[in-house]
Amino acid sequence: MTRVVLGRDCVIHSTSRLGGPFRQLLDGSRDTARHDISLGERCWVGDFAWLGEGVTIGDGSVVDHHCLIEPGVSIGAGVLVTHRAQICSDAVIGDSCVIGGFVGDRTRIEERSRFFGKALHAQTDPSRPWDADGSREAAPTIRADSFVGFGAAVIGDVVVGPRAYVCANAVVSRTVPPGHIASHVNRLTHFTDWPGPLADCPIFAG
Repeated sequence: MTRVVLGRDCVIHSTSRLGGPFRQLLDGSRDTARHDISLGERCWVGDFAWLGEGVTIGDGSVVDHHCLIEPGVSIGAGVLVTHRAQICSDAVIGDSCVIGGFVGDRTRIEERSRFFGKALHAQTDPSRPWDADGSREAAPTIRADSFVGFGAAVIGDVVVGPRAYVCANAVVSRTVPPGHIASHVNRLTHFTDWPGPLADCPIFAG
């Protein structure tokens, strides 16, 4: 049986699920191993939130109502997971992030970033078996102090930042260097050349 380890002063709403297993694979097999779930001190988990086996969450983090965190995810301290976010298996979220989007398997989001878009695999060969080990693809990395807006898609083995900004509804399938703003489809602009007030965003001051 999966063990749930809670730090002091945690609040866990009664309709949440902690320690749920990964789904059955397409070949009918299931992971029968049991992986403990661990929450640090002062964590808060809302109604109908689902946290899978092997999830670890640092002190003072909040998982809002109706959010889904799949097995094996690691979340740092002081993180807010909100807006019905889904964080897929083995993703890593750094300290002091705000996550409100779809975070694909094995995505890394570093500290103090805010992510409201979609982190996706490139799916360059959709003919490969879905659950086979060889079907794994590289995932995006969002470096520290970066921002990804609502509706944006960050696709494939790319790096955003550190201290980069992806505009709402942008499509990004190339690396976004530090100090750059991504807009439209892979349009990259250094913040000093940006014509609007976003050029004064404090994330570029580091």
